[in-house]
Amino acid sequence: MKTSHILYATDKNYLEITLASILSLLENAQLEEPILHLITEKLEDDDYQKIEKVMHAYPQIKYYIYPLEDYHIEKYRIPEWKGSQVANSRLFFQEILAEQLSEIDNLLYLDSDTIVVDQLNTLFSLPEHLVYASRDELEKKYYKHLNIPTYYNSGVLYINKEAWVKENCQQQIIDFIRTHSDLKLQYPDQDTLNCVLNEKIEELPLSYNLPPYVFGLNTPHRKLYCLKKGIAYPETCKARENPKILHSYGLFGIKPWMKNNVNPYNQLFRKYVFQVDNNFELLDAPAHIPLINSRDKFYQMLLARAYMPDAWHQPLKKIITKVRIKNK
Repeated sequence: MKTSHILYATDKNYLEITLASILSLLENAQLEEPILHLITEKLEDDDYQKIEKVMHAYPQIKYYIYPLEDYHIEKYRIPEWKGSQVANSRLFFQEILAEQLSEIDNLLYLDSDTIVVDQLNTLFSLPEHLVYASRDELEKKYYKHLNIPTYYNSGVLYINKEAWVKENCQQQIIDFIRTHSDLKLQYPDQDTLNCVLNEKIEELPLSYNLPPYVFGLNTPHRKLYCLKKGIAYPETCKARENPKILHSYGLFGIKPWMKNNVNPYNQLFRKYVFQVDNNFELLDAPAHIPLINSRDKFYQMLLARAYMPDAWHQPLKKIITKVRIKNK
């Protein structure tokens, strides 16, 4: 079996969250001696000690750390995401991982908010292709201005390194950023990846990048959701029965490391993050979450927005605003 290389990118704020994901990978992926690559930003000595503490339990695992400050990818002028370039760093792995690149055949990138729940050997045996990614749940009206036919989520990427280098993908990305500086990119790395490589992306089974709606919606709502989003309902059912990687994106920004009782990944994520740090403190939730937690009908109303006709969105928004004001 080929050596499995896995890439993460994290900063100080997300380190424990990233380590929880790494721990789930090491416990469940059943990969023979995987090699981890961690792109980091603004870490301090105690942060590196946290990494060493987790990895100490797996002495057979090699890992490499790449401080993003050494690479200055801001020179390519890609817009920051939440005040940082760390999310964009995945697009420049060829440059950042240069010293290890010759050892890599295929590279699996995982977002920090993923949890691996099953073996990944089948993923690393997929037919060779430039890059695999799962369809994102964003509606067509979002990526219409990007002039692309489909839209993929960049939270789980399976990349063929040789093809990436041969097709000069990093330079294509750099050129795109330079020539489209006026294009509004809400999700810079993901939007850029889709615009540059959209037609060359092979669809990854949903089981490898499973968002919370698959478990957070009941069957009738899930069918409506899939219909509205253009997602195949049978594939959703198959992925739900045999998940590989859970990815906590969407769901109105309600993350499992926040104080909430509605994210279906809460229990599983917290299992790993408390192994990383048994003193980990859940973050206070945004203002709208306590209301969702206490009122199931309000939560269902928010979920309904995902699959109801577009014309209903604005009236619903007004109703939600009134409810929030009333309950302040």
